[in-house]
Amino acid sequence: MANDERRVPSGWRRLIGLIALVMWLAPMAVAQVTVHAYVDKTTMGDGEVLLYTVEASGDFRDLGRITSPKTRGLTAVQTSPIQSWDVSIRNGQTRQRLRLQWQFRPMGTGTVSLGESTLRLDGRAYTTAPITVQVIPQSQRPSSALWSTGPTASPRPDLDQASDIFIRAEPSSDVAWLGEQVVVDYVLYFEAGVHPRNSRIASAWDADGFWREELNLDRFLGSRTVVLDGRTFEAAPIKRLAIFPTRTGTLAVDSLDIEIDVLRAMRSRDPGSLFRNPFSSRFERETLTAPRVAVEARPPPPGAPPSFNGAVGQFGLAVQADRHSVDVGEPIRVTATLSGTGNIATLEAPDWQIPTAFEQYPARASERINRHAERLRGEKTFTFTLVPRSGGSFVLPPLEWSYFEPEAETYRTLRSDSLRLQVVGPAAPLAEASPSASSDAFIGPLETATWQRAREAGPLWNQPWVWVGFGLPALALLGLVVVRRLRDRDDDTAAARSLRAFPEAQRGLETAVAHLDAGESRVFYAALDRTLRLFLTDRLGSPAHSLALPDLDTLLAERGVANETRDAALQLLRESDAGPFAPRPQAPPADILDRATRLMAAINDEAIAVETD
Repeated sequence: MANDERRVPSGWRRLIGLIALVMWLAPMAVAQVTVHAYVDKTTMGDGEVLLYTVEASGDFRDLGRITSPKTRGLTAVQTSPIQSWDVSIRNGQTRQRLRLQWQFRPMGTGTVSLGESTLRLDGRAYTTAPITVQVIPQSQRPSSALWSTGPTASPRPDLDQASDIFIRAEPSSDVAWLGEQVVVDYVLYFEAGVHPRNSRIASAWDADGFWREELNLDRFLGSRTVVLDGRTFEAAPIKRLAIFPTRTGTLAVDSLDIEIDVLRAMRSRDPGSLFRNPFSSRFERETLTAPRVAVEARPPPPGAPPSFNGAVGQFGLAVQADRHSVDVGEPIRVTATLSGTGNIATLEAPDWQIPTAFEQYPARASERINRHAERLRGEKTFTFTLVPRSGGSFVLPPLEWSYFEPEAETYRTLRSDSLRLQVVGPAAPLAEASPSASSDAFIGPLETATWQRAREAGPLWNQPWVWVGFGLPALALLGLVVVRRLRDRDDDTAAARSLRAFPEAQRGLETAVAHLDAGESRVFYAALDRTLRLFLTDRLGSPAHSLALPDLDTLLAERGVANETRDAALQLLRESDAGPFAPRPQAPPADILDRATRLMAAINDEAIAVETD
């Protein structure tokens, strides 16, 4: 009986056995290693360089012998591979990624091949599959884009061989037409084990001879892997400009100094180790200099049409009238909208010659510029105000406007349709007025004047000054009521905004964490930064998304946010700012979500307390 009481039930035995099996299989799953090989292109020109990569990922410690592939029709640029390594920790498991890269040049056209590669990891041999590549004459290959995706081979004769991080200014072209848009990307290059963050401009600089516009970089752009003179770098754009030459000749954009905080992973203490230890690092502030950029500006070719006034780019024209039938003396407003890619701010209005039966006032201009695209885009609207002097049916001539298109190296003329107008009423004389007067102050026809006998004085209540004396206090009281209503409405709007912003920001944080769970750590930090700044913009009623951290700290202090809450907000924004360059998240997702939620709740409560005082 006693033995039966100590017997373990069969259900528990099965559970214990299952746990033991999982614990036995877990190390095998963690230890799984994958190795594969790939090339950066399967069709290449006979003047290009082929990048061949062998990549190993998983949990391994020791790198043994490496056997490079046997080739047919290719010659090696370097005898030993370029090695890069990084480590990531996900769900408590550590994974390494080792990348070995060779460069080869073709010996001629036709089909070339790379045979098997072999490397030993923790004493086990891994072999890759062979690869074939088609080589064609270089004249049949399109020119390579400067900013292409994926690994690229880009020899740079000016590369500092001792530098593991540097900045280059990369213009879209070094030759441009007068007024043509040239985009300059300031690109940060850094090797594996180098983690930059918190960059800022450290010196004054100029672009004499250019019209300059700042472009906003997409935080989701991330970085790309490139090979420069046989070395592998990560390349990330940190600043983008659109410049337009305003005179011909050789023009230059000054060199630019940028301060940046750099976190370097130290090599392992083992002298024979190929790896870097990400947990033994030092933090430094460095000043990097992007060299000056020279652009040769040339004048547009001859043969410009009469309606050309210097616009360069690609544009469209849309013309619209607010009405097609009016009475004599009533204004007509015609809008001409130019939209496209180019220097929107300097576009001039079309020269519109209309019949003398209309009084024409100077065109008023308004513009909208899109700085979030890869090139400067936007639209500029010109509003023409016309006042008919006499009745009848009129056909106004079309608007014409010309521009120079650099890609096609040709002039193009945009032409609207004719505008038909019906004016009701006879000819009406106008009082003398200058067309430069305000377009809203129109002078209509003069009424016929007649003489009348002056009225005799009547009772006191018929005198205007009596009604003015009684009316002013009533108007003042009415004004106070209106101001109070507007103030109450603003208070209601602020309260509604605070109630709305918090749950929307929570959903934004959940979306950010979803990116992290999918392994998209850079996208996670970008989404985190965007969610926090949009919440602060909506909650504080000021454009926090465009403020530097010191200015944001000042704004939070002005809104009465406590010092501890402000410090927590700045710390979280610093972490999100470093995210696009971070090799892995700096804290577990649950911790980041909890910190951000508590932070927004604190700001939400403290800002409400300030507004209701």
